[in-house]
Amino acid sequence: MILNQLLQLVIDAAKGDRYRRDGFDVSEPLGVLVKMLVVEERTLDYVICHAETKPPSDVHSTIRLFTSLLFKFADALKGTDRLEQFTLVGLLNVFWSISFQQNYASILIQDEELIKTINTFIEKDEEQEILEQYKQQSMEGVKEAVLGILHNLHLDIH
Repeated sequence: MILNQLLQLVIDAAKGDRYRRDGFDVSEPLGVLVKMLVVEERTLDYVICHAETKPPSDVHSTIRLFTSLLFKFADALKGTDRLEQFTLVGLLNVFWSISFQQNYASILIQDEELIKTINTFIEKDEEQEILEQYKQQSMEGVKEAVLGILHNLHLDIH
């Protein structure tokens, strides 16, 4: 199934020092996943809970994968690498999709480092307008995604 392959590409690319696997940058399968998560709610459940990957993944390992990538790309807006910035936007949109589901939102809320990292985007407010031309129409920008995550998690905006 394509969702298995997309998540597997993200897993494998996350292990590489350049975040690439089989010629794909991590941003590419991530961008496709974001589009699919927005279109169909059940897709999120499948990717988070039921995707068949090697090693096998579950709710916690899949969220941990996205969290670890977010930590690695958190400073992407400070640089000029558009792939890194696109990856960051994609990851924030993944977390926004996850935050709509109460059973997964509780996992996000428990991760203090994740919440702290997400809050830094509100504090910094350094999103560049040029990012708009690189993100898909199915994605929201950094600020919109972060505000959506915090709203869905019922957290105050700092």
